[in-house]
Amino acid sequence: MLPYPNLHHVGVVVRDIDQAGRDNTERFGLGAVVRRTTLHVENALYRGKRVTYSAEFGFIDLGNAAIELIQPVGSESSPYFDALNERGENTHHLAYVVPSIEQHLEAARKVKASPSLLLDANLPAGTGRFVYVEGLVHGVLIELIELFRR
Repeated sequence: MLPYPNLHHVGVVVRDIDQAGRDNTERFGLGAVVRRTTLHVENALYRGKRVTYSAEFGFIDLGNAAIELIQPVGSESSPYFDALNERGENTHHLAYVVPSIEQHLEAARKVKASPSLLLDANLPAGTGRFVYVEGLVHGVLIELIELFRR
């Protein structure tokens, strides 16, 4: 099995990034949301179908990793909208930046982990690719992020 690098972030699906950010600050003393962006994903492979969706992302820096707050935009099927509807606000994934998504998937298959791809999508402006993988860790999705070298 290939070693995983340090945890990059924990993705949490929320109904309202602003409220979730305030709650995290007030309840736990975490810093404010420092980076915020809306991502529009086109033609992603999700649960075997091609989908287009949008979500707003806000990051809370923890020093050695981050919390990624994810708010679905609109009501079209997506990994975030569906997770929010199925389970409410919840931990969605653990994310790692890896040199090669394929190498990690192949290594998992060799040890009979039988991971299934929940989502396969490109990052904006051709900067990389990310996938959500089920079956690598019990009970939580793993996000593998591969950044393309320019």
